[in-house]
Amino acid sequence: MGYYHNFTYGSSSPFELKESPIGYNELNPNDNFAFYGKHMAIPGGVQTANQLQELSNSLNQGVVNVELGPLQPDILEQIPKQHFGEAYRLAKLSGAKISMHGPIMDLGGFGQQGYSDAQREYAENQFKSILERAHDFDPTGNVPVVFHTTAGTPAFELRKGHTIPGLTEEQRKQLKFPEDAYTGVAINQITGQIAPLQYEERYKFGADKEHKDIFHPTVRLENLNESEWDNEQLRVQTYLEDMRRIQERMQGIAQQAEHLEYGKHHGVLNDEEQRRLVSYRRDLDVLQGHIKNLSQLSRSQLGDMWTKVEKYADADAKKKFFEEEHTKKLFPDAKEKWEQLQKAIKTYEAVEDNQRITKERKEELAKDIGLRSEEYNKQVITAMAHMPTPQVYRPVNDFAKEKVSDTVASAVFYAYNQFKENAPLVALENYYPDLVLGNAEGLRDVVLESRKKFENKLIKDRGISEKEAQRISAKLIGATWDTGHINTLRKSGYSHEDVLKEAETIAKSGVVKHVHINDTFGFTDSHLPPGMGNAGVNEQLALLEKWDKNELRRAVVEAGAFVAQFKQSPHLFGLESLNTPIYQQLFDVKGALMPFNPGVDLTWRGSTDIYDNYGSGFGNILPELHFRDFYGGGFANLPNELGGQIGGDKSRFAGTPNQ
Repeated sequence: MGYYHNFTYGSSSPFELKESPIGYNELNPNDNFAFYGKHMAIPGGVQTANQLQELSNSLNQGVVNVELGPLQPDILEQIPKQHFGEAYRLAKLSGAKISMHGPIMDLGGFGQQGYSDAQREYAENQFKSILERAHDFDPTGNVPVVFHTTAGTPAFELRKGHTIPGLTEEQRKQLKFPEDAYTGVAINQITGQIAPLQYEERYKFGADKEHKDIFHPTVRLENLNESEWDNEQLRVQTYLEDMRRIQERMQGIAQQAEHLEYGKHHGVLNDEEQRRLVSYRRDLDVLQGHIKNLSQLSRSQLGDMWTKVEKYADADAKKKFFEEEHTKKLFPDAKEKWEQLQKAIKTYEAVEDNQRITKERKEELAKDIGLRSEEYNKQVITAMAHMPTPQVYRPVNDFAKEKVSDTVASAVFYAYNQFKENAPLVALENYYPDLVLGNAEGLRDVVLESRKKFENKLIKDRGISEKEAQRISAKLIGATWDTGHINTLRKSGYSHEDVLKEAETIAKSGVVKHVHINDTFGFTDSHLPPGMGNAGVNEQLALLEKWDKNELRRAVVEAGAFVAQFKQSPHLFGLESLNTPIYQQLFDVKGALMPFNPGVDLTWRGSTDIYDNYGSGFGNILPELHFRDFYGGGFANLPNELGGQIGGDKSRFAGTPNQ
């Protein structure tokens, strides 16, 4: 069995306090930081449905908080509903509290094939079911239920030090991906397909190598949307151009058939001329049908384009477009031209076979159709040129924030309707920082957006005041900060200070309701006990305490990989590394909790290195007969020199000697 005590430097005696020589204590060089055991929790096994047994095993280690829940959805479905209530009763008898880790599922509706509304609705329904069952873990409180913000959808590829030359501060604010993103991921909001957008530097033709065009993922995103929009405009223009050419061809055919129509009217056509006239008429019918189809296609395409403008165009650009003077006249004029064109076509079709209509009148009507069509085409082309470009492709991080917040707000509102303010607390957890909503900013934003949507539901559907809705949303929706997940920034070249900046960002936001403690070296999610990696667990916790002190917040030491590899409980190592006081926190004369005092409060750090003295005494000085026969003490488990009894040499059954 390995010996890990020296991984966490303590003292040889709990009465000798000295400065910690290792790096994780830089914020508090004199061990001023301490994490009290009342906030600490350990998880049960995540691979079994027998969570009741996992709870019992965890409570045997002396903890007061346990996090349950298998990570696979199918295993969660195998837990009988009676086990949830029994777990609550067991925890209550033990003075413990339960939190739940929800299964790994994508709350935003993403899958291997991209995004789909059906998949998001399925996740929402499953979310509601989980909250309903989790309520049984603590019917009178707010049991924390943790869900990852994503199941693994990439957001960008980051590279430390990757910058855009000559970028101004104002331009930096306009970026839709981080400046140090080498690859950004966008999503087509219509199809749900994702598209990687990679950084590239292109040389200009005929220019020096120093003069290059920079294609940041933000630029690529803009180009992608503009290219898609240009193609749609080109498609409509192609339809209109085809209609114009067909109309010119129809006019030519009509001129060729004019004398034949006159001859047919007077009955002087021979068989060959009759066949030619029939062929001309057939060609005109086909071309007229083609024009009608092209007209419908262009009309449908324009409808699709306008729908995209309404749904996906930037709000400011759309507002500016509608406020312009020429726009106010543009669409009424286009509508009027379209109606005039349709009226002219119907008039021509009505008189086409009427022999009493003069040739001049037919030509006049056909010319009118051409003029109306030309005017309408000009209106359409003008309108398309002024329309704002729809942002059909969007950063997947922004899209995921919208969809995840929809799911969370709906599920929490469902739970609130069931259990009121005793509904479970939803605590969204940051996953890897290069995945959607995986960094501090993304986690903060999705929590705040979820709260906002939940508040709107409370105000609109339940008639609750805005202030009260904000209080309830802050109580039922929060974040789980995972110290190990954020440390994987290191694999992209980021430093320990960068990791702490992320922790400080989320701490200042005030949304953290739950913490997952695990240590890593920054390249894999290794789930080591705190102090065995370089995640700076204590420093991250100290930042949370500094900016957002929360007495109800629990921290789960997630070190399952350590248990699997070394068959040891990580709980003791967590107590040592987190400088957990041995005794509970005291109250002052005013009833307020007293802060940790490194000169007075004893902690677990270094206490496991203490060995009590033990001596064998002076031999067999206590008479065995005296204690055994007169006082009946027995002393069966004590050494002989301390009065213990020596076992007889006879068997217990027959009393015969064993020799």
